[in-house]
Amino acid sequence: MKTTVLLGWLILFPVLAQAGEIYGEITEDDKPMGSGIEVKVICPPIGGETSKIKTDAQGIYRLYVKTEGKCGITVGSSKAATISSYEESVRYDLILEKGVLRKK
Repeated sequence: MKTTVLLGWLILFPVLAQAGEIYGEITEDDKPMGSGIEVKVICPPIGGETSKIKTDAQGIYRLYVKTEGKCGITVGSSKAATISSYEESVRYDLILEKGVLRKK
């Protein structure tokens, strides 16, 4: 019985801990970045928790953050851009130009 209850909490807890989904497309020179580019979101931007994922073949990323509010987002070794996370999903299509990340 204890094992079943503990396992139930372990399965439910990640869902309860999520603030929301952040997703979008990353382009450079009007073309998708391609696969394997690391996208990192830090909420709050200084000293916060980091979530990261790699883009798919079309430059698409999708990740979940635990904190609502202002966040920093980086793509590869770019300088961070400021975004916000919410309880609901939010889309940020991003353009990388000469190492500088900006929203579309």
